[in-house]
Amino acid sequence: MKWDIQKETLQYLESDLKGLLEVLNKFSVNIFNEYNLNITKFKTLPALSLGIFTSNFYDEVQNLNIKMIKGKVEEDIRNSYFGGNVGVFANEINKGFLYDINSQYPKAMLEDMPVGNPVYTTEKNLDNIFGFVYGKVIAPSPEVLKIPFIQVKDPITGLVSCPRGEFYRMIFTEEIKYAIKHGYKFEVLYGYQFKKGKLFTDFVNIHYENKKNAIDPIKKQICKLLLNSLYGKFGMRDIESILKVVPLAKANIIKKNYNYSIFAHLTDDKVLIRYSSRINETLRNLFKIQDEIYKVNESKMNEIGLGKNRGVNSAVHIASAISSYARIIINEYKNIPDNPCIMSDTDSVVLLNKLDDSVIGTDLGQMKLEYEIVHGIFIRKKLYAIKTKDNNIIIKSSGTNSKSLVFDDFIDMLNGKEVETFRLSFVPEWQNLNLKITNNMIKLKGLENLPIKFIDERVSHNLVLTNTNTCTIGEMSTQISHPKNYPIINFSKKSYPVILYIPKTYSIIKYNHLNNYNGVEDNTESILSVVKNIFSLVIKFFR
Repeated sequence: MKWDIQKETLQYLESDLKGLLEVLNKFSVNIFNEYNLNITKFKTLPALSLGIFTSNFYDEVQNLNIKMIKGKVEEDIRNSYFGGNVGVFANEINKGFLYDINSQYPKAMLEDMPVGNPVYTTEKNLDNIFGFVYGKVIAPSPEVLKIPFIQVKDPITGLVSCPRGEFYRMIFTEEIKYAIKHGYKFEVLYGYQFKKGKLFTDFVNIHYENKKNAIDPIKKQICKLLLNSLYGKFGMRDIESILKVVPLAKANIIKKNYNYSIFAHLTDDKVLIRYSSRINETLRNLFKIQDEIYKVNESKMNEIGLGKNRGVNSAVHIASAISSYARIIINEYKNIPDNPCIMSDTDSVVLLNKLDDSVIGTDLGQMKLEYEIVHGIFIRKKLYAIKTKDNNIIIKSSGTNSKSLVFDDFIDMLNGKEVETFRLSFVPEWQNLNLKITNNMIKLKGLENLPIKFIDERVSHNLVLTNTNTCTIGEMSTQISHPKNYPIINFSKKSYPVILYIPKTYSIIKYNHLNNYNGVEDNTESILSVVKNIFSLVIKFFR
């Protein structure tokens, strides 16, 4: 019998869909039996999780009201809403330990939440405020805090960083109180006061226990998904996108007044368009100022693309508080004395030494050891490769296919070389309702700065390290901070040395531009004198 590719493919797809339908049916029955909810009424998993919380766990009688805020207050508090704090603090190690936090965000949800109406306040004493405050932040020096952790978003580039020095931002009070304990200073200018309330205790504890004790893997997965999906729903803007087929004239008006993502001509007079929120308030107000000059009415404003905007409801204060508590949990592991943090992700850290057994376990918020590392290379956020004690290679590469990379690619990037790889993209062609699949080549840039290495001499003989010679530093000057008693080296256009880590002692190894030092060992005083000499020579260079 002749093999028919079309027939075989259709049979495969039919079986795949039947299997998916069976999973959905079982999921639907589980949810209905447990919570008396119909999953077809919810568009997304976060929406379902919110529905379960509000219908089964939320109690307004206890005065724990979640207020949906909007306008200036919503805009202000949204500026305090940041995601996970990700960073790379060294580029190569030959010994380390990667830990994950058990259910980091559900753990954060057990803390006090801002409930009730927000009240504007000019109270200056942080001890008297629970909510959100705007003010001046002063970050501590590297001698006081090895790794800073208060985030700031660049208004131009959109990049998030944790800077030193002074800056202004809106922040959750409990996060800045925690930061003050670690050397930060803060001057309150104004804020929004809320009441305190434990909103999610039952929701989190019940689902976490069910997840831990579940024998049925589907029930276990459901509990995990519900626990991790709820918090983000509070931070979403109230935006619903609309997909319509409309006449061309109407589509052109929609295009001028709304943010749209699809505009496809189906016929000469029919257009497929997807749109959501309207053009922003500032542009419309600027136009209204000129209203008397141009004598333009509301209908004309709609025609030219400056129609009215509706309010945006949000409970972003809940989402911001939860994400702040979650960052506090991970920040505890970034500045442990004598245990440098090499890399941190949203819910994981790579440390040079093992953690104490007291923080290891299966309870909410405890740590679990994922990998013992024998060689790790960390290029930048979400881009690293590790070799484990079990001879496994773990590669993480956000935005590209990790399977297309090998460990040697990371060695190349560590030495400043570009690496080419591919990314699979799915592009919808709305005119003919087709999905175009493309394999796009992308280039991953190598390190521009000199790599920072923590090398344990007791195990280095088992490892062929990458090149430890100095390399050219990029044009931008960046400050690399190290744990207490490590020298602080301010990199500029010149080349500077790699840091060599030896337990309880510190060294600076070969360095080829200034006096050709070959290493100063076992003595912090002599290291500091070397660094002072470096700085004096740098100053002479720039003069």
